[in-house]
Amino acid sequence: MILCGVHICINMLVIYGTSIYNIYVVGVGMVYGVVHVIFTLVIAAELARGEPNQEERKYYYVYYIFPIVWVMVNLYWQLLFIWEVKRGIMSKETYLREKYSCCCHV
Repeated sequence: MILCGVHICINMLVIYGTSIYNIYVVGVGMVYGVVHVIFTLVIAAELARGEPNQEERKYYYVYYIFPIVWVMVNLYWQLLFIWEVKRGIMSKETYLREKYSCCCHV
């Protein structure tokens, strides 16, 4: 339960960091994501060593594979955000231009 609270706090911190265009705050979220993936892989490997029963095998993808994929998708957009802010593509001044150039602008 504590880890869920930490996860929520880190995600809120990353959302705040993106709203103020701070790459260091978003970087904290990336580091947390990498650590999360590593720990999830370690736990999944430990469980895979034993002989999983049918119940464990049924939920293996839900508890281990899906979270890893989800974190990797989040790491991708965080890395892309940091790259765009560093290159000057995304900033407070250029946000409206970038929003307008998006293919799905309203």
